[in-house]
Amino acid sequence: MRKLLRQVGGVDSEFLAALEVKYNRVYQSDQPAETEWLYEHILIAALLQDVGELPYQSATRGLFVPDDDVRSWVGQKIGQDTSLWPAKPVFTLACLFGAEIDPLLAPLNSNFIAFLMTADYWSDSDLATAFLPVRHMLDGEIDADRIDYVHRDAHHTVGMLGNSDDVISAVITYDDQGPICSDPAPFANFLATRAHLYSTVYFAPQNRFRVMLVKSILRGVRESQELRQAFPLISNQYMSTDSFLEVDDVRLEEEITKLSQSALKSRLSKRAGTALTEFTTGTKLYRHFWLRDVETVPTPATPADVPVPHDLFFEVFAADAPPSSGVRFSMEGPDGEVELAGIRSTWSRSTRTATTSGSVRNY
Repeated sequence: MRKLLRQVGGVDSEFLAALEVKYNRVYQSDQPAETEWLYEHILIAALLQDVGELPYQSATRGLFVPDDDVRSWVGQKIGQDTSLWPAKPVFTLACLFGAEIDPLLAPLNSNFIAFLMTADYWSDSDLATAFLPVRHMLDGEIDADRIDYVHRDAHHTVGMLGNSDDVISAVITYDDQGPICSDPAPFANFLATRAHLYSTVYFAPQNRFRVMLVKSILRGVRESQELRQAFPLISNQYMSTDSFLEVDDVRLEEEITKLSQSALKSRLSKRAGTALTEFTTGTKLYRHFWLRDVETVPTPATPADVPVPHDLFFEVFAADAPPSSGVRFSMEGPDGEVELAGIRSTWSRSTRTATTSGSVRNY
């Protein structure tokens, strides 16, 4: 994020001028906000944006949620109704305003930081379109977080096309619609690498399988009163901030391991017991395959319940076509005029994965 801010926030940059004007208008500051002071807010938002992530987020999303006290307290802090917010933004702000972090933010506007981190869920119309360029830098197609993890993850798995410095150096600025770059190649390589990671790493069968195992184990614990009493940390759906902070990836795995060594594991259903064994032993003695699309299978005249074997784990996977990338680059046309062209994301139904095209269209 520091590199991005240096890249787009020069002394005479439109990005910086617009940021200062919008901040002073929205927050009606007594004295104009200084650049470095505003940048501190953006850096903190970038640093802390994922503190509200649940352990094994893909598996535990919906299984662990903030309790009513947490939601109410966070809502009061920011003046918003958080009753329908997902767990992550609520826990994120619960940490931000918590006893450890909040005192450190005393010289800053913590409400502004909170907005930058969770802006998509705020209902305030005055803020709805404010600070869009900064929000694209924090949570957009080419943001600081993605520039970081895509290249790091690709380095350790599928290999990289380009690197983070290539992407950052090609950025001209961010506006309300997203990033504008000077060279489409680093951006196209970045988007292609990210799509490749999703199709071959993040959505790889072994990862998806472990997600299903964790879900089955946690649900199995909650089905037994004895197990709920013995393992309250992973059996309570509604979590306080303290409970959330206590359960990280390591602690969750420790609790599952402790369950596998407990005599109470016999209280698990067959499915949950199989999931527990598979998760803790890691035998990998399983096969995976795709079923055909539902529309290609004839519908039976009389629907009937089909018992599912306890050692069969399945999920419905229906990925939607990705939205337009919003990435544009500045190019000079034949007549010498400068125009913006977009890098377009495409969807391949034959592979069922998102791919990125280097094709260009007028923006």
